[in-house]
Amino acid sequence: MAAESNLRFADKEQKLVWRGREYSASLKYRHACRSVIVAHKLQYIQHHHYLLVLSGPEQNYVELERDFSDLPKRRDELLKNPDKAERIASNSVKTFQERYLTPAADACYWRTLWEGWAEVSANVTHDVERPPVDRGLRYESFVLDRNDMFKYSVGWK
Repeated sequence: MAAESNLRFADKEQKLVWRGREYSASLKYRHACRSVIVAHKLQYIQHHHYLLVLSGPEQNYVELERDFSDLPKRRDELLKNPDKAERIASNSVKTFQERYLTPAADACYWRTLWEGWAEVSANVTHDVERPPVDRGLRYESFVLDRNDMFKYSVGWK
């Protein structure tokens, strides 16, 4: 059995993609690629799994048995019904790419993470004077560019 089967959607060639049985850190990003995600029943939980919809008009992925025994049947169903496959792929893009994986959502996640860490860390001083900076610098750029970070005193004890 091939590792991938092609589906041709209205706008361009797309793929029906399935991978092995292991944990996939890239699963949420694959949902943003207008592909039909075919995954076995998950044995782990990630923060985005509540967004996965198995059936109905909002379905955004296809679930298989853990042993992939139903893969040929499910694959054939999708290949015979390209409208359904395209709807599933489009729903993935709407949910992940256009909502939960936007740059704004990503920045919000990092801000919340750092604020949460600061709340529980004993080494963070909250009332630190910061010199003025030009507006418009992305938060991620500030965090990842050590030259900008060194312009600030974080008030470590």
